This record gives sequence, structure tokens and C-alpha cells, in this order.
Amino acid sequence: MYKQYIDIEQKKFWEESWKNFTVKELMTGLENTDLWKILKKYLPKNGRILEGGCGLGHWVKFLSDKGYDIIGIDYVEDVIKQAKNEFNDLKIFVGNVLKTDFPDNYFDSYISLGVIEHFENDAVLLLNEAKRILKQVENY
Repeated sequence: MYKQYIDIEQKKFWEESWKNFTVKELMTGLENTDLWKILKKYLPKNGRILEGGCGLGHWVKFLSDKGYDIIGIDYVEDVIKQAKNEFNDLKIFVGNVLKTDFPDNYFDSYISLGVIEHFENDAVLLLNEAKRILKQVENY
């Protein structure tokens, strides 16, 4: 993990931000969102998906329940523990979107909701890492 890119103040902010929520309550209403309509249209039903910066993993849980092969990563360990206390089989793990442990060309799709804007100075690193772990396609 690229520890030099982890802002301790921002990590504390996210710990505080997520601690008053549950995965279950964040999943409420996702079925009726425009985002779900878009994801349903474009996410591969038979491919590996990563959610980078998953927070409590409510989209990971929601999409897993819909039959998608998805895992999530987030760099805030306490948030991951909090979510796993609610759903211990939830496929979310501590990880850094700027430097993951996944092999090249591993994922068929990558979602990252409300994350890149928090890496103003490192957006290129984030995008390059996403490109590295995504399977390369010639046409889309």
C-alpha cells in the first residue's frame, strides 16, 4: 500500500463520516436510483468487478445480492471492520486505489463512486492503476 499517499486527517474524516451508518440502511432505495439503472446496463454480469473506495461496501453488497462478482477496497480499516461486523462475508478489503495488490488485467469492470475528486494531486496515479488492473479491450 502507498502509505505516503494516505492523508491521516482525511482517514479520520472518513472514519467519522461512516460510523453513524449501516450497510443495510445505505442499501435502502438503491434499487430505484438512476445509478442502478446505469450500472445494470453496463456492468458485466459474468465478469469480475472492483469498487475502488467502497466505504462501507453498500454497493458491493447490493450488487453481490444481484449476482455480480464484485469486491471492494477502501483504505480506512475501521470502516471495513464496521461493515464486516454487519455482514462478515462481505467481500471488501483494506486497500489503496493508488496501488492495489491485484494483477494486471484482472478486472472486467471498475466502479469508483465519489473517490477521484479526493485525489486532486494524484488523479493520474489513480487512473493509471485502474487501467493497469482492468482487462484491456479494443472496442467498447
